[in-house]
Amino acid sequence: MKRSAIVVRAVAAVILIGLVWPVSATGTWEENGNRVCTAAGKQCYPCVVSDDSGGAIIAWEGSPTAWPRICAQRMGEAGTLLWGEGGSVLSPGTADQHNPGATTDGRGGAIVAWEQSGTWGRGDIYARRVNGSGESPWGQEQGAISTADGTQYNFVLTTDGDAGAIVAWCDNRNSVDQDVYVQRVDALGRVMWTTDGVLLCAAKGDQLVPGIVSDGNGGAIITWVDGRSGTYSIYAQRVDQLGNALWTIDGIRVCAAMVVQFGPQIVSDGAGGAMITWTDYRASSIYGDIYAQRVSPSGGVLWNTQGVPICTAAGHQAAPIITYDDKHGVFFVMWEDIRGGTHEDIYAQCVDASGNVLWVKDGIPICTVAGGKAWSKMIGDGVGGAIVTWQDSRRGTNDIYAQRVDAAGRLKWKTDGAPVCLADGNQYGPNICSDGKSGAFIVWQDNRSGNETESSRVYAQHIDAQGEVWTPVVMAAVDFDPKTLNLKSNGRWVTCYIELPEGYNVADIDIASVVLNGSVHAEASPQAVGDHDTDGTADLMVKFDRSDVGAVLFPGQEVAVTVTGYVGEARFSGTDFIRVINPPNSKNQRSDALPHAEEVSLEAGPNPFNPSVRIEYGVPAPARVVVQVWGIDGRLVRTLEDVERPKGFYTVEWNGRDGVGGELSSGLYICRLVVGDQVITRKLTLLK
Repeated sequence: MKRSAIVVRAVAAVILIGLVWPVSATGTWEENGNRVCTAAGKQCYPCVVSDDSGGAIIAWEGSPTAWPRICAQRMGEAGTLLWGEGGSVLSPGTADQHNPGATTDGRGGAIVAWEQSGTWGRGDIYARRVNGSGESPWGQEQGAISTADGTQYNFVLTTDGDAGAIVAWCDNRNSVDQDVYVQRVDALGRVMWTTDGVLLCAAKGDQLVPGIVSDGNGGAIITWVDGRSGTYSIYAQRVDQLGNALWTIDGIRVCAAMVVQFGPQIVSDGAGGAMITWTDYRASSIYGDIYAQRVSPSGGVLWNTQGVPICTAAGHQAAPIITYDDKHGVFFVMWEDIRGGTHEDIYAQCVDASGNVLWVKDGIPICTVAGGKAWSKMIGDGVGGAIVTWQDSRRGTNDIYAQRVDAAGRLKWKTDGAPVCLADGNQYGPNICSDGKSGAFIVWQDNRSGNETESSRVYAQHIDAQGEVWTPVVMAAVDFDPKTLNLKSNGRWVTCYIELPEGYNVADIDIASVVLNGSVHAEASPQAVGDHDTDGTADLMVKFDRSDVGAVLFPGQEVAVTVTGYVGEARFSGTDFIRVINPPNSKNQRSDALPHAEEVSLEAGPNPFNPSVRIEYGVPAPARVVVQVWGIDGRLVRTLEDVERPKGFYTVEWNGRDGVGGELSSGLYICRLVVGDQVITRKLTLLK
């Protein structure tokens, strides 16, 4: 078989064809991750998908026999190995199997695909469906996606919305150039379109590096790199559930610029279309930039025909990844960036549905610590933000780190990332899926045991919404008082009362660990132990900064608000439902000055300040307003407001803390006001 470049996909899966041995022991997550499989033999190239029950399904390339096989495991929320300590082999036989990837079947299982050696060493594409019990409804004779002449490789797949999948791949069966083919397999394992796949593009030149996303209607949108014009450009095509091409024959050109473009990544736009991002060499043949485009369900280009610049900073930007936030209707794009030196950093940008970048030009830094970063993977966090993981060499060997960011560009975990694995040896190729609770399962190839080529193993870790290793949860009773939150109120606090079940003392709660909706930390004071509801059970009163809470909640009659934290070594969690309103007239608006705001203005005082500074700004016409505090090193410290404002004057207070409630050192900071397309900055000096 012709081995393709290693492609670890952000979704993956598993399948057990052989005997599955149940494991009843309760799992626990270790500091540097848990082994996914205790069997002998090399294990590599893992991928992971949610099992829709709080756990994950993991697949990898293993060597339990003389031939590389696709092996599998399911892990529970607490790390329990549910399909046997040694996992199981996906498919028997003597052909080499490589590079697994998968998608959910939408019913608690998954469909996995892989590359398999065929006649005379050529590569074929196979797939199989598995349910949550590790059983497959497909027979051994089913699942051949393509066994055509030549080599099939670099496949991608997505759900067909009906427990099946649509698979696209690179194919050189014509012995002249590389083409892209596509095939659908249904829930029963039947290939539904032309045998060995539908040719997606018959244009001359190579078509390479496909990406795929469901169109939400039983079909898919596929993008690829296309060499028909003599240079590499980005094209796309949509196919319906019958395999018919719905757009222009041989695909639409995503970007009209006649420059080298490579590495397209694609995500649904939530409306039947897609957003595509890529590395673009229009400014230099050596240094890449990041561009993006949105396409409609009918194949129309919705943004600038030349593409929208996401990052055109100095140096080289490449390897973009993308996810969609349906809470705000925006896209998160992250990429590897060498603007500041010789090592890769990770930067990010948020883009709205119209193609406007919402954060600072050229993106915000996710991780800029010295050392290389690679193999970045990203998912949505389910509450309006994103989680990214990457391979990191800051300590001289490769480790695994992760970071969470919200829609306002605030980093939620430790500066430069939360460590996922710092074990001895090298860790490679992380992959990620959601745990459904604003956390993530992360898997990787691990060489802590020694020999890099023969002894690699697959490890996994469950990270919670706070970026910590997951621990069992104590169910708490959470009561917010009052039950209505006015987003325009001048009040300083949002008050919450926490009760714990018998056997736990609220006085033992670590106040620094208490977080609202995974984002807003409780204030260190005031706090008090009492019995607010006079039910005979002690509760802990904590308070959250009102402006920070308002930034993560949306208006509604019953808005879920979850509070988590630690009591001793145990993690607790509780949810209350409150009414959130956003009345048209803001209480912090100076009505007497409303008619006089004829231009954008920004003032702050006292300055220097300690502990807080009052920021006043003027809005001359209705506009989206963003007020942020930045460090002089270019890092976003905190977003104070991100709202739509009518004409008028407004105030907001900054308490000298970062976005996660941490105290900041004395020094110079920058207040940045964005009103529509106008930007004003003021220097702020914090003295302690």
